[in-house]
Amino acid sequence: MIYLKSNDMKKYIIISLLLLSSVFSYSQKTQKIQDAIWGCKYGSSKEVVAQAIKLQGYIPKFDGYKIRVDNIEYADISFDYVTFYFYLDQLYMCDFDYNSNNESSITASYTRLKKNLSFKYGSKKEDIEENTKIIHYFDYLNSVSILFSNYEFNSKISYILTLRYCNDILLKKAVNEM
Repeated sequence: MIYLKSNDMKKYIIISLLLLSSVFSYSQKTQKIQDAIWGCKYGSSKEVVAQAIKLQGYIPKFDGYKIRVDNIEYADISFDYVTFYFYLDQLYMCDFDYNSNNESSITASYTRLKKNLSFKYGSKKEDIEENTKIIHYFDYLNSVSILFSNYEFNSKISYILTLRYCNDILLKKAVNEM
């Protein structure tokens, strides 16, 4: 049996805690981000995504390189619409959007999303850019973000909440082509 002096024990405990915290923070940073929506992996064609949308009971609306679905339930939130983005007929991004003039309702949805993603991927600090709060998780291939912003329209404050899933590699290809 090894006996440690009081100071040695403190050092041992501190080093152990530091090692554990680095392991936990590393695992949070490398947590695999979801790579499919309704069973459609990134890279899926418009046809495959449209079929998955129909299986969910929604009607897809085609608009060039996008498919949009209105009035959708996802992650226990009623979103106004979801937009699936394609590059060379490959799904690379999906935005669920909720617009409201009711600050308390949309803030509650933001808080729920933030809590759910924190549980799944670990807690993250909010970044704030202009009028937008951003929480971003990534695994060097895919990412998921929450964007919560306010804007003035017709002298009234409105709010928009976006839940964005993205394949960062396909996104970079799409952006380079634009």
